[in-house]
Order: sequence, then structure tokens, then C-alpha cells
Amino acid sequence: MARFPAPSLPNPTTGRWLVVLALVGTTMLGMMLGARGAAADGWDLNLSRLCFFHTRDGATLPCGGSYDFSQHGGLGTNGVEPDNESFRSLMSELGVVFAPDTTAPAQTLGFGGFHLGIDFGFTSINRNRRSNLADPAKRHWYWRAAESVSSAALAAYAADPTPAASSAVSAGLPPGVAPTITLMARKGLWWLPAPSMELELGVRHLLGSEMWAGIMGLKLALHEGFHGWPIPELAARGAVSRLFNTPGFDLTITSLDFSISKRFGVAATLSISPYAGYQLLWVIADSGVIDARPDQASAQLDDPRYFTFLNQSNIFRHRAFGGARFNFYLASLLLELSYAFEGGDEAVVRIDPQLQTVAVDDRAGDQIGVTLSLAVEF
Repeated sequence: MARFPAPSLPNPTTGRWLVVLALVGTTMLGMMLGARGAAADGWDLNLSRLCFFHTRDGATLPCGGSYDFSQHGGLGTNGVEPDNESFRSLMSELGVVFAPDTTAPAQTLGFGGFHLGIDFGFTSINRNRRSNLADPAKRHWYWRAAESVSSAALAAYAADPTPAASSAVSAGLPPGVAPTITLMARKGLWWLPAPSMELELGVRHLLGSEMWAGIMGLKLALHEGFHGWPIPELAARGAVSRLFNTPGFDLTITSLDFSISKRFGVAATLSISPYAGYQLLWVIADSGVIDARPDQASAQLDDPRYFTFLNQSNIFRHRAFGGARFNFYLASLLLELSYAFEGGDEAVVRIDPQLQTVAVDDRAGDQIGVTLSLAVEF
């Protein structure tokens, strides 16, 4: 009769490591929530600022400030023009912030395996980047939609775009790094005739905002095992992220990524799994009906005030990533770095009923992401 060695019990220090892991996670969570309180809701977006007013005397005024249109003869028939390029660029960068991170090597958990973790993410944005419209008067910051920018600063800049007024707007733009926190659960699956699979479910929150996103993904191991051989694991994964609490727009991000990794054991108690890969992102942004004058009641105005952004094609972003996961018994620590290449795809939009087309550029810059993941795997 075959005899199998009894499984070795974890070292008593394992419990101490789990306590340390919990304390580190709790401390970082408290620090990030504290930062949220210091800049409450400054990351929320007010899309009524991403437009221009056209008055009857020929003036073009950026939205976001309070104006007395009687001094300009009132608004024209088509007095509100959406800033479609700013909307596309803003959604492109926000899509990278909420895009599903890999935060795992190519190897799956195996049938019956579980992963429960908390991820702390920091993604750069291009806070001072502007649109590149033909009219210089319309080249505006696309992150001016953030609530951290005061309406008074926008109005002062619109009245007289001096360097001082520009600096006042720039000072109110959100920080250059967007902090997020993600709760993630993964479950290993086995489904004939496919090899090992992994289902993931999670929720992400952008600190300093009311925005949340639900995340779901499925990873397929193309090749795994052979830990004693110099053969890496390969995997493909598809995922989707859907935002909630986003007045004025809907945002969905789908992704497809491919990764390669190799697990190495250290001193029989610690394993290290470096990994790297490539990810393709589809950012799907849809506009709702937006009030260009939320500061005044509808009964006070007879001029046009509502607009929608053009129905644009999907935004494509490319992202490279790499990192390493450290496992000590049940505890897991992972550090991932990612680089999203700058936007640049152009949406050609047909305007009905004139059957005219306009080009809307994605002016989003490149973005760097850092994610620290603390987890328990069993």
C-alpha cells in the first residue's frame, strides 16, 4: 500500500505573519481613508464644465463659470457646444484608473483554491494636459471637470486668461496620482476540457470621490506546472470593470491580457513568483444629458442649456505590466508596476441628420500605476 507523508503543519510564526499582514493592511487603509477626508469628493466629476457657450454677439465662453449672458445678447440657438475631445481624453485616463489590474502571476490557484485580498493602487494622471482643438480659445484642461477646481477660478480664467488665472485653475486640479482601494476575491476552477481556470470578483473605490466599480474576470491557464523545470507558466485573462455613482456618464472597461511567470522556492518556506505581461483595454464611455447651467434653476432661463457628448467609438489603450508575488504559507504580498501608453486613437463621429463627420482625438497621456496587494491564499 502506498504511503504518503503527512502534511507538515505551518510554523507557529505563521500566525504572527498573518497578524502583521492584517495590521499593515489596516494601517494603509486608515491612511488612505484619512487622505479621502482631507480632500472630500475632490475627485468627483462635474461634466457641465466640459462645454463652451456661444453668445449672440459672437463670444465663446468656457463653461464652468457664472456669466451674465444679457451682456452678450443671450445665448444663440445652438448656444452650448460640448467639448468632445476633453470628454474622450478624460474618460480614457479615468478608464485606466479603474481598469482591472492583473495583480497575480500566470499560475492559477488550482482547483479549490481561494484568494482574499486588498489592493492599494496609485495611478498617475496628466492633470495639466489640455485638449488640442483648432481654436486656441477652446484648448482647455480636461481634468477641469474635477470638483477640486473652483468655479470662481474657472470664471476668472474665462474672463481674462492671464498666467495668474491659469495658475489658479491649475492649482485646483486634482493631484497627479489617483489613489484607489480594491477588495478582491479569487476562486480556482476546473472545467473539462479546459485546463485550470480562475474566477475573480472585486470592487474598487477611488478615494476622494463617490465613484465605485465592480470587477469580474476569468483567467485561463494556457500552461502551468513543472516547478522543477525552467519552463514558465502562461495565462490569458479577460475582465470587465463597470463604474457606479457617475452622474452624467457611464463607463465600462473591458480588458484582455496575457502573462508569463515562474515560481521559485526559497528556504522551503517562501516562494517568489515574478511575472510580466501585456494588456489591451477597451474603454466604453457613454454620455447622459448634461445641464450646462447647474447653478441656476430651469425656470430662470429661456436660453439653451442641455447637451450630450457625441456618441464616440471605443477608446483603445495598451498597457504593459510586471511584478512579483511573495508567498509565506497563507500570507501573500504582491507588488505590481504598470505602464499605460498614451492615447492617440481618433474617433470619427457622424453627426445626424447632416451626415457630417468630425474627428475627436484621445489626448490622454501615458500613465504609470503601482499596486500593493496583501492577501491570504488557501
